[in-house]
Formats: sequence, C-alpha cells, structure tokens
Amino acid sequence: MDVAYFLSAGLDPSERRQHEADLVHFYHAELTRRGVRNYDWDHCWHEYRRQTFHGILMGVFSALSVERTERGDCALPEDDPRRLRAGTRPPKL
Repeated sequence: MDVAYFLSAGLDPSERRQHEADLVHFYHAELTRRGVRNYDWDHCWHEYRRQTFHGILMGVFSALSVERTERGDCALPEDDPRRLRAGTRPPKL
C-alpha cells in the first residue's frame, strides 16, 4: 500500500503513468533482493493496482470525518490542484 499511496500522491499523473511500471518493478526487485520470498511480479502489480484506490478513499473519508476550519481551508487547493502536488498554500488575502 505504501508504494501505491506514494506514487499516487507524490507524482503528477502524467509522470506517474509514464514511469509507474518501472518504479513498481524497481520496488518489487528491492523487496526480493532484501529477502521477501513468494511474492512474484504479477502478484505485486495486482496488489499495487488494487491499493491505488486507497488514496482516494483516504481523501474522501478524511474530508467527511473532520470539522471545516479556516486553517484547513487554507491547506486545500481550492482553485488550483497543482498546489496540492507542489505542497504550497494559497496566498493570504
């Protein structure tokens, strides 16, 4: 789940699409190099694809379970989704 969440949240979608298979192959290779056994590539890829949905659920359920505040509103990218990827906040007016 960690690699799916990281790639989904940390990369621009066009960059992720271009490199995700190579990155997940690298992740799988490192797991097996470090001793993980009985975890073939097909199973790894299947699990990765299944867990990408977790990031969506995390965002939806988190948003539904918290109280709206001015501070929280400033942290969300209201009009420019690139702010979320860039980690920047809208300017204070």
